[in-house]
Amino acid sequence: PPSAVGAARPLRAMSSQSLPAHLVALPAAVAPEDEEATEEPLMPWSARMCLAYGIFTGWATLTALFCFDRGPRWKEPDPAEIQHARSCILLVVSAAMTEVCFVFATGFQKAFLGETCQRFVKLHGVGDAMLALLEYSLKFATGTYIWLASGGIVHADVLAIGGPRPVYFARFVQWSIAVPIFVLLGHRAFIAHRPTHVILIRAFPGMFATFVYCWAGWTMEVTLDPMARWVLLALCIVGFVFVCMDQFVLALHHRDDKLFWWKIAMISYQMALNAAYAVVFLLGRFNCIDSLPEQNFYAYTDATAKLLQGAFLAMIRTCEDLLRIGHWWSAACSAGMDLDNLMHLASVPIFELDLEGRVTKWNENLQALTGLSFDDVKDKRLCDIAGEVCRPGLEATMAHVIATAKARSISPEDKPAVEAEQPKEGEAVPASGPMEVSNIVEVVLPIGGAVTTRPYSERQLAMTMVARSGAHGKLVSIMAIGQDLSDLVQMKLMEQRK
Repeated sequence: PPSAVGAARPLRAMSSQSLPAHLVALPAAVAPEDEEATEEPLMPWSARMCLAYGIFTGWATLTALFCFDRGPRWKEPDPAEIQHARSCILLVVSAAMTEVCFVFATGFQKAFLGETCQRFVKLHGVGDAMLALLEYSLKFATGTYIWLASGGIVHADVLAIGGPRPVYFARFVQWSIAVPIFVLLGHRAFIAHRPTHVILIRAFPGMFATFVYCWAGWTMEVTLDPMARWVLLALCIVGFVFVCMDQFVLALHHRDDKLFWWKIAMISYQMALNAAYAVVFLLGRFNCIDSLPEQNFYAYTDATAKLLQGAFLAMIRTCEDLLRIGHWWSAACSAGMDLDNLMHLASVPIFELDLEGRVTKWNENLQALTGLSFDDVKDKRLCDIAGEVCRPGLEATMAHVIATAKARSISPEDKPAVEAEQPKEGEAVPASGPMEVSNIVEVVLPIGGAVTTRPYSERQLAMTMVARSGAHGKLVSIMAIGQDLSDLVQMKLMEQRK
C-alpha cells in the first residue's frame, strides 16, 4: 500500500496490464466474422461415386490402351492449325498477366488494411490466382510445343466418321492437368477457408475423375477397336456427369453462404464451358465439323474463355473481403461504444489522457470521488490537477508507458535506440528519490465541489496506465484504471497515531 503521507512514487507492477489491456484492446482485437459455418463431409456419396468411377474407368482405359492396337501417327498436320496455336500463345500470356494483376491487387489490399487486421485476412484470392497461373503456364508450354514441334505427337483417329482426323497428344496432356485445376478452383469457391489438406481431400475424387476421363477420351480416339471406342466414349460422358453432380452436392452443402448464388453462377459457367468442349468433341467425332474449326475452338477457348472464371472468382473474393471488413467496422464501432459506456459507468476510477497528459475522459466514479466534473478537468494537464507530491512519479509513468508502446510499434532495427531513451528499472527520477518505473502509479487528486461523503481533503488513487492505439496502430492516448485507496491511507494514519 502507499505510505500514509502519500509519498509520490510509481507502484511495483503486479498483474501488469491485464485488466486495462483487455479494455483498451477491445476495438483492435475484434475478431473477424466467422467463416461459413457449414462443414460438409469430406467424402459424400457424390465424391465416392467419382472415386469409384475413376478407378473403374482408369482400369478400362489401361486395358484398351494395352490390349488393342493404336492408330498410326498423323504425318502432316494442317499448317493452319499450327498457325492458330501460335497465335493463341499471346492470348495465354495476356490472360496470365491478368491473373498476376489479381495477385498484386490482393497483396495491396492486405497492406492497406494495416497490421492490426492483417492476421485476419486469408488472401484466398492469391491461392486462386496462383492455381490459374499454373494452368496458364501449362497452356503456354503445350501451345509452344504444338507450334515449334509442328504438332508434336499426333495420332490418327482412324474410326472417326467421315475419315481419319488428327489427335494432338499435347492437348490431352494439357486438359488432363488443367481441367482438374478447374475443378479444384470450383471447390475453393466454397471451402477455401478450410485447411489445404482438407480442400485437397474433398476435391480429389472430382479431380481424379476428370484426369481419368481426359485420358479415356484420348484412348477412345486412338484405339482401333470399335467396341472399346464406344465404351470409352460412354464412360467419358458419365464421368462428366458425375463430376458436375459432385460440384452441385458441394454447393448445396453451402447454400447458406452469403454469396451462394454468385458461386452457383460461377460453377454453372464452368459446367457450361466444359459441356461446350464435350459438344465440339462429339461433333468432330461424328464429322459434323471439320478438324480446323474444332482445333481452333480448343486453342482459342483454352486461352480466353476460362479467364472469365478467374475474374468471376476474383469478384467473389473481393465481395467476401468487403463483407469481412464491414463486419470488422461494425464490431469495432460496437466495441468502441461499449468501451465508452464501461468507462463512464464503471464503479472504479477511470480517466484518459492525450499524449501531452491532458484529460480527455473522466468517468462518473471519479466525479463522485473528487467532486470534479469533466468540464472542470477537460483539456487540463493531469499533473496540474494532481497533488504536487505525486507529479514526478506521474510524469515518469506516463513517459514509460508511451516509450514502451512506441518500442512495440517500431521496426527491430530501431528498437535499441528507443529502449535507450526510456526509463529503466531502478532509475532515479528528479525530486522523487529512487523509484521503480512501471505502469502502476499513485495519484493524489484534490477534493472539489460538494463532496461530503468522507472528511478527506484529497483522494489517494492507485492507477494502472496503458497506451491506447487508434487507426493503423498509431498511439493516440493513455488510459488509466484503478481504485480508491483513501480509506486504506486513513487506516494507516490511525495506526501510526496509536
